Amino acid sequence: MTNPLTIGALCISSVCYKEAGFMDYRFAAYKAAKELGFNVLRNPEDTGITQNSFNSALKHSNPVFILIIGSSSFEQSEKVVDECKLALENGLPIFVFIKVGNDKKIPDNAREIVKTISQTTYDGDCTLFGSCEELYDTLQARLNDYIKAKMTLRPDIQDNRGATYVYAYEQIKRAKKKIILSQKTSLLLLGPRKGNTYEHRAYEALLEWIQRKDRDMQFMHLFCWDETAADLAKSQEYDIPAAKRRLIDLLAAEKAKHAGMENSNLTFRAISGTVSNVAHLITDTGIQFVLPIAGNVFNLVLPYYFSTENELMKLITHLHAQPYKSYEDIIKMYDLRGC
Repeated sequence: MTNPLTIGALCISSVCYKEAGFMDYRFAAYKAAKELGFNVLRNPEDTGITQNSFNSALKHSNPVFILIIGSSSFEQSEKVVDECKLALENGLPIFVFIKVGNDKKIPDNAREIVKTISQTTYDGDCTLFGSCEELYDTLQARLNDYIKAKMTLRPDIQDNRGATYVYAYEQIKRAKKKIILSQKTSLLLLGPRKGNTYEHRAYEALLEWIQRKDRDMQFMHLFCWDETAADLAKSQEYDIPAAKRRLIDLLAAEKAKHAGMENSNLTFRAISGTVSNVAHLITDTGIQFVLPIAGNVFNLVLPYYFSTENELMKLITHLHAQPYKSYEDIIKMYDLRGC
């Protein structure tokens, strides 16, 4: 058996407490994870586990988070929703298992739970099961994949400019709660370079994510104001009019939704042109740094949970302190350059 200290902790939460066989489902999940070497916590079955200690584990132990959703009607548990949000806030690996009937269709109540937590929280992350045996097998399969990835995990360093946007695309598609993008020149204002397929994919993924984000999701964009303005005025590499139209439509929709950018969860910050800045992308699932070294560009990609929430919050707090730019500032930047 694998050493539990190597594999780590795992927390089981569920919203099927009125489901027939509910205890059996949770035990099947417990047994599958325990046999793989996880230190499994269940609330309230395990002796000595209180809601406070369960939440503390979510905050400080970097566990895998398992959510089991039943197929019968029930009253929604606010405690479970809070546990899910804690898992999101701490960038934990999240695996969702939904009980289905013979038709293999996700029940409406299960969709409502997912939507309550976040409209995009579990996009593509759900696994369906119909019995305890099937839950056991599918949970072990997903955890085995997770263990293999974790055991071989190391900083992924690539000296390729194209890799920057390939990794960014993957990070954006997986993001569930936050995206913080810092660049020398703004991909959102300039758009992708003409004919550059990897910039185009990352750009489209970013616009799509912003458009579908809900009130609990955050997007912050930092870029060098002066250098972006200079490229707006003279560069022929971009389709500036198309980028302008799409961004202005996006900002107008955001402004209408939040009655002013000051209260929005989409913000722009200006990086001083005199300050050396490492381009980076922070999401709730991963962190990417773009490092210029000896004329090359190196991409360092790590999972979010490799750092603590407190460490990351120090960085994010500093980013929030950069000069704020409003909806009107963005429009003026285009207008002053004749775009």
